[in-house]
Amino acid sequence: MNRGVPLPAAGGVICTPPPFFEENLMLVQRLRQFGVSSDVLQVMGLASILGSIAVWAKAKSSGDPAHAERFGIFVGLWAPTFFVLADHLVTAETSGS
Repeated sequence: MNRGVPLPAAGGVICTPPPFFEENLMLVQRLRQFGVSSDVLQVMGLASILGSIAVWAKAKSSGDPAHAERFGIFVGLWAPTFFVLADHLVTAETSGS
């Protein structure tokens, strides 16, 4: 994401991303302090997708398939979070902050 460059938004409105968004994201700083790399988060995102598929496939044989399917969806929703955090870590790693 280019900081300070106007980006087209819905309805033709121009918006500028906040300059503090990637540099000062406290969670990204903490992850870097603990030594978590973007590769680890990408693997966790992929594992979340595979885990979601496994839970969904197992739902057919469980006693409450509706609950198992909802849990599979819940696990699958973790993936975007991991991928977004990985992207922010890549940005932090390349910017040297």
